[in-house]
Amino acid sequence: MSVAAGRELDALVAEKVMGWHHTGSDDRYPVDDKGRSQLYVPDYSTDIGAAWAVVERMRELDWRMLLENWVSSSDAYAAFFHPQDRYRYGNHIGVTDDTAPLAICRAALRAVGYEVTP
Repeated sequence: MSVAAGRELDALVAEKVMGWHHTGSDDRYPVDDKGRSQLYVPDYSTDIGAAWAVVERMRELDWRMLLENWVSSSDAYAAFFHPQDRYRYGNHIGVTDDTAPLAICRAALRAVGYEVTP
């Protein structure tokens, strides 16, 4: 599925990674994984502070992350998630993207089994 950074990708992260869901017929107020009503979905794919909440959620799910900044002809960030109990070279799920929040979000979605491309 092709999704750019922004509200649609943020909503996917909220649902697939953060465990949010909608209750009843009123989809305007999602409920987080602890049953608390949320007034808005954070800007996971564009704000590093919000993206770090994704990293913390993945830790709760027993995933660990490595974030790298590759400087070449263009700056790129690479986010890699690996299961906590299986850290070995090559046993990771990674994504390279233009920004750190975007790389974190796409890698987290891939790790939980949901593929998103630019």
